Amino acid sequence: MHKILIVLASFFLSPMAETTPVTIDLTSEVNNQTAASIKTALDSTTGPVIIRITSPGGSLFSAIAIEHMIQDHGNVTCICRSFCASAAVSILESCQFRLATDDAIVMMHQVAFNNGEGATRETDADNSRKALKALDYALCTQLTRRAKITGVQLCKSISGNHEIWLTAPEALKLGFIDQIVP
Repeated sequence: MHKILIVLASFFLSPMAETTPVTIDLTSEVNNQTAASIKTALDSTTGPVIIRITSPGGSLFSAIAIEHMIQDHGNVTCICRSFCASAAVSILESCQFRLATDDAIVMMHQVAFNNGEGATRETDADNSRKALKALDYALCTQLTRRAKITGVQLCKSISGNHEIWLTAPEALKLGFIDQIVP
């Protein structure tokens, strides 16, 4: 408990911190509208930002855009509240501080690709497989930058349509979050 307060206190009392952090609630699917809303909120401040995530995930491409916005801003804490899945985990992993409530679940899986019409030609299917393989590699690399497992280990764990469901203590043990909060 004291460690949590120390980290949060140092975050909020940093010299660059504004008095009140901007809080963003990400409680829906990650999509272009989500990215636009987060951009507006991040652009409104140079001070600390808290993103509270309860999301089933969504578009990986929108999540990547949000990751870059968070990294450019810098002073962002994400809190996984109850459920953080799929593309939302990418957002969580891009934050300076990654927290989860004690009841949180973190879920990761292979990249799913939908071109809207389905692959109708053999070359389309082959290109989709190549794209998925590259996206899986990039995602596993991004998700494990600060984790205690490698991108290769994560990719092996989620290959073959397997999902990883982690409780907050498991996510902490594997390095996907920094702290558990009440």
